[in-house]
Amino acid sequence: MNTEKKKGGIGRIVLRVFLVLLLLLAVGAGVLYVRFRKAYKEYTEEATQSMNTIVGKQSPDFSVPLTDGTTVTLSDLLADHEVVVLNVFATWCGPCEREFPEMEKVYEEYGDKAAFLAVSRDPLDTLEDIAAYKESHGLTFPMGYTADGLDFFVTTSYPTTFVIDRNGVVGFCQMGYFAGSDLIEQVITPFMGDDYEQTKVALYSLIVLTKEGELVPGAELALQSDSVEEVLTTNENGEAFYITQNPEAIDITVLSLPGNYKAEEGTVATTSGTISTWTPIYVE
Repeated sequence: MNTEKKKGGIGRIVLRVFLVLLLLLAVGAGVLYVRFRKAYKEYTEEATQSMNTIVGKQSPDFSVPLTDGTTVTLSDLLADHEVVVLNVFATWCGPCEREFPEMEKVYEEYGDKAAFLAVSRDPLDTLEDIAAYKESHGLTFPMGYTADGLDFFVTTSYPTTFVIDRNGVVGFCQMGYFAGSDLIEQVITPFMGDDYEQTKVALYSLIVLTKEGELVPGAELALQSDSVEEVLTTNENGEAFYITQNPEAIDITVLSLPGNYKAEEGTVATTSGTISTWTPIYVE
């Protein structure tokens, strides 16, 4: 009896020690998670502030090793083109994969005037990975990899696209994918032509959906600012777009919704236009 009690007592002690260790590990993991979230939030806020000021600034010259074994510089590209489209991506990025066929269409149309350059900065990628990716996806514009050659171009997500004009000035920044080749075309063509003057472009990409992710086509949205009064209707994918050469804060309200959907009254979203990005509008 005494031996069984001792064995039972030892078992309970071991179990308690095990549970305490699990608790300590959980607490430690929780602390690390909180610290990671805080650090990531601080980095994202700092990076976003930097991105907010990048449009209108002079880009430094940079060089990127390409998949064909050569190296290209910004100054080389600007010597032969009117505008440079710099796309920062990763080979594992789904939205990048969705965007590239649209970019390829525009490159085939305007490649003599617009230089396209897709660059990965992701540590999981290599030049060999990118070369295989380029071939498997049938892409013909230059692609490369650099770990630290694009420090000026701060990014917080993939893909991010910058448009650099003939004077080396950043005139556009898009965080997120382009939904179609027509939008890419409308963004880059203002930077072309013999009569080009310094400009900036903003693309307002709006998407109406429920919190469960159901897309809402046929929604009427009103865009309002000191200089803008536009009404847009979402397409079959619940999307609506507005492009301007006067980036500014625009308030968005929902005018009408199909079916039994409901939205908040008044302004449901405000987008600055400095960084072009997707603005979700949630309805019920």
